[in-house]
Amino acid sequence: MQLLKDLQEIYSNDRWGARLGIEISDISPESIRLHLPFQQQNMNLGGRMHGGVLASVLVDAAKLLAQSQCLNNAPLNWRVIDYQINYLRAGGPEALEATATVTRRTREFLFCRCEIHTLQDSSPLAVADVLIRIYDPASIPPTTRHQQQPYQGELLTDQSIAENAPNKNMVDMFNQMMSQLYPGSTVYYMEDGHAEMIQDDFPDQYDFQDNISAGQLLLFFDNVSGCSGGSLADGMGIAVTLTIQATFCESARNEKLIGISKVYQREDGLTHNDVKIIGAESKQLKMFGTMTHLARPFKKSS
Repeated sequence: MQLLKDLQEIYSNDRWGARLGIEISDISPESIRLHLPFQQQNMNLGGRMHGGVLASVLVDAAKLLAQSQCLNNAPLNWRVIDYQINYLRAGGPEALEATATVTRRTREFLFCRCEIHTLQDSSPLAVADVLIRIYDPASIPPTTRHQQQPYQGELLTDQSIAENAPNKNMVDMFNQMMSQLYPGSTVYYMEDGHAEMIQDDFPDQYDFQDNISAGQLLLFFDNVSGCSGGSLADGMGIAVTLTIQATFCESARNEKLIGISKVYQREDGLTHNDVKIIGAESKQLKMFGTMTHLARPFKKSS
């Protein structure tokens, strides 16, 4: 099928998708199927499939559907706008399959419903709704553009405070464990429901449009939010992402990223976190949103 071959050729230039091992299995005008083989690097520190990896596969399924709408329709382009994922159950060390289906298409927007499951069980591990804009960039009147103002002041906590934080040993332990799984991703500060992380710029995080992949942004988003929730945990134990709701503001490329997350409400280990991803040099907001996270010691059976 020519559409499948064309998309596979385009996606072969997606370095983030290649890093995760994502493959396109099938495509039609209304749906797509992706395959994710098991790779140890896609697991989280607890030995489960990383929630950010699941989010990556699902957003890539939706963006490839959008790309298929733009083929042979120059100068149409696409941009992921909003993303919401619900995690239903944990994924283990096994291959996965993801599907995305067009639920509605208008002249300007594509609404996609995405699911991911194991090869043996069709019950989804996670489901996502993705909103993508399909448009001709030249058709947007300049008078309708509103440019955001860069953040003023310092984005990160003063280094002397970060170096002397009460849980600095925990931060160092996290960074040691994360170094192999998440290249260039560093916990800078984590204390009392507030977390800051730095993501270095590295080649394998780019997509086929030469932007930092939306999937990599989601993985970074998940990590920094998990740190803010985990900073309030009473001890090591369960750490689970339940939902992510995110809006993408503008493309990210050629700079480090800073992730900032703050817990706004917590009850029995369940936290609701505000998250922002900002360009370190441009100080422009790249994405923002919320995450619901569960972090608490294992409960003892009575």
